[in-house]
Formats: sequence, structure tokens, C-alpha cells
Amino acid sequence: MDRIIVAGRIRPLSKVEIDENEEIVLQHDRNKENTLYIQGAYTTKQFKLDRVLTESSTQMDVFEIIHPILKSTLNGINATVFAYGQTGTG
Repeated sequence: MDRIIVAGRIRPLSKVEIDENEEIVLQHDRNKENTLYIQGAYTTKQFKLDRVLTESSTQMDVFEIIHPILKSTLNGINATVFAYGQTGTG
């Protein structure tokens, strides 16, 4: 691994978000870049990520992304995995 990989995992919308007609849209382009749009009642946010995991993704899907990083670490290459999320989200 010789670069930073940014991946995001989409959580299901909350009841409040559903009531406010918020929407999550994922678009892929031919360069395999993922653009994630979060459409709210008053604003749209856009994020460009290397990989996006949907709310139906499994823990195994997450592992497949970080497996090469872990493998490099076992071969003596320094690596960091940073995970952020609400407590209890898995």
C-alpha cells in the first residue's frame, strides 16, 4: 500500500431524516471514484471517496478493504486504520 485510501460506510437513515425527506445518493464514475451526495431538506453535501459501503454492506466487506493494509503490516510496513463512528455502531 503506497497511498491513503478513504472509505465510508453509509448508515441507515434515522426516522427524523426520513421524515425530513433526506436522501443518500451514490454515483460511480468511470474512474472508479465514488461520489456520495447527501440530499437534505435545505442543503446537499457532496463527498468524493475511494470506496463506499452501503447500509447493506457486511463486516466482511469492511474487512476486504482493510485486509491489504493488515497484510502489509505483517510484512513490516507501517500502516494505520482510523475508524470513526457513533458508539455501538459496530
